[in-house]
Amino acid sequence: MILQAAAAKQGQAAKIAPGTAVPAMMKSSPHHRIPQVTILNYPNCEDCTRLWSAYSKATRDHFELEQQLHRANSSMDHLAVQRILPLVEEAAAAREKLRTQIAAHEDSAHGAADAAKA
Repeated sequence: MILQAAAAKQGQAAKIAPGTAVPAMMKSSPHHRIPQVTILNYPNCEDCTRLWSAYSKATRDHFELEQQLHRANSSMDHLAVQRILPLVEEAAAAREKLRTQIAAHEDSAHGAADAAKA
């Protein structure tokens, strides 16, 4: 994604080899960020990049809500638990939907390419 953004500024499409590690950022707390690495099987596919970026964000959002829920449970804040629990469930459903979309896209767009490689 970083390479693609740099290439886009120069008016070029980034060419990234399959299996290349692409840095992403994951929030571990409001005060700092931990770098994470995502391996993209099809880094030059815009749909894969878009879907995996959305999945990464959905995962971070879900993780953040899980942390909030844990803190609310630990402090016995029942009102916060009631407020957060449906959000956690929605976030989990959003992640599952994106996983399904990624699998469907990879099968339809890249399934024939993978079979040809085998």
